[in-house]
Amino acid sequence: MVWTSSDLDRPIPTEPLYRKIVKALEARVAADNEAIVLIRAENDSTMTCAELLLMTRKFVRFFEERGIGQGDVIQGCTPNSPEYLAYMIAANAVGAIHLPFDPHSTETEARDTMKKYEVKAILSEERHLDSLLRASLGTGLKTIIGVRETEYKEFPPEVVDFDDILKLEPANLGVDRYTFDPEEIAFMPSSSGTTGRPKCVMLSQKALIHSVETVVENSEIWDKQVGRSNNYTIVQQQMYHSFGMLITFRCLIRAEIPVFLREINPVLFFKCIQKYQPRMLLLTPFLVMALTKHPEAENYDLSSVRALMSTASFLGRELTEEYKKKYPNVQVCQGYGATEVGFITTPRFEEGEDYTTSSSLVAGASLKILDEDGNELGYNEPGDIYARTGALFTAYWKQEEETKAAFSDGFYNTGDIGKMLPNGKLVFIDRKKELMKVNSIAVAAAEIEDFLLKLGNVTEAAVVKIDHPETIEAPYAFLVRNSMSLSEENVWAHINEHLGPWKRPVGFEFVDKLPRNRMGKVIKAELLQTLEERKTPKER
Repeated sequence: MVWTSSDLDRPIPTEPLYRKIVKALEARVAADNEAIVLIRAENDSTMTCAELLLMTRKFVRFFEERGIGQGDVIQGCTPNSPEYLAYMIAANAVGAIHLPFDPHSTETEARDTMKKYEVKAILSEERHLDSLLRASLGTGLKTIIGVRETEYKEFPPEVVDFDDILKLEPANLGVDRYTFDPEEIAFMPSSSGTTGRPKCVMLSQKALIHSVETVVENSEIWDKQVGRSNNYTIVQQQMYHSFGMLITFRCLIRAEIPVFLREINPVLFFKCIQKYQPRMLLLTPFLVMALTKHPEAENYDLSSVRALMSTASFLGRELTEEYKKKYPNVQVCQGYGATEVGFITTPRFEEGEDYTTSSSLVAGASLKILDEDGNELGYNEPGDIYARTGALFTAYWKQEEETKAAFSDGFYNTGDIGKMLPNGKLVFIDRKKELMKVNSIAVAAAEIEDFLLKLGNVTEAAVVKIDHPETIEAPYAFLVRNSMSLSEENVWAHINEHLGPWKRPVGFEFVDKLPRNRMGKVIKAELLQTLEERKTPKER
């Protein structure tokens, strides 16, 4: 059985996303030349719509002077900032492909990304420049833009000072710089897909616009259900993650003011709620846990909040019930989707709705549930979730076999287990793929295992997902060594050098051998059982 949204799909777009954003900003400037476009939570500094437009126009001029245009890959590598926002809009204006990248990644990860995707330009804060310069050696990367954090630091000659870009003549954003094709690639976030190995997801102009419009249209519905007391939206998700970018673009189009947090900081988040009084929060399970359990939460007035939507990873029933007990006046719902298809379902804040459901299909979405043999299932029958939306990805970058394996009759295999209720709402049950969300960042066990196996004297490695009090989920490793000369210190040094913070196991142990089935596959359930048996009754 195939379920299809009752909401009509959107028409194919006829112009790129930046046009809609620029029009919205220009309308605000026409009404008020001092209209605020964003706030930085750490220091309460603001930027106006006019200033963001001017910065975007200068980035466009810079791209043109550097010969960066349609089909070129440009990389964003900064936390939430006005510079990164202008950089993303300008990239869309010249037809470049935006490749977001976590600035806390290691040099090894940065170098691999630069080479693999033939990156033409990268934007970075001052604090990460030395690392990126080392990573760029031999990659062919020609343009590294540095955003100053100290006034008098002298940048290396290989780095373009962002202050010099601000001295350029602004470009005209009303001029077409490429022939618009809705199927051309515009955005390439990373995903582990169903196999657990990181891949760049090729999303078209059409897919990007569809995702933004889905968030915008559903926000209008949420306004009616929850109310909208002011124009502030707290953005704790980073723009180098898809949802952080989508929320920010939504704010620009809807004349909201995003309050940027440059990193996840629970206490600052509480302060922002008290100061800006939002009625709705869009956040990750980590901050739901902070609101529930952090001792500082008691010291702030959080009473403005009337609704909460959790995304990025699934919000467990136990945490949800604990949150509801503490904040009984807040409605809790979950969004469900994947990088490859955007939002599959969106929540509705309806009286009596079960928060274990992910609500109804988004406009234009279709979904089916299959059993292990690929047969379609009906209502209340759990199975593999396959989805198709207007934001469906084109392919994984230069990975034909991975792309082919991800589809079944035009539907994307999410790697998740769920069931459809007779009322048309999807119930998420569990993740089938070996993937963990560490502080809402997707981390693949297979990638960590690959790095651990590069360490001399490690013959086998297995990484499992465990619960963690700070990051919700975390990796834990089991290693087989062939020499006692390999010490714990050696392993930690290797981990810290080659893996980013969220990919580093929170612990590991040496074992004589890994449990395997007759096909040679590691039986990770036995490893998890070993950890479970060590827990005290209280920990269980």
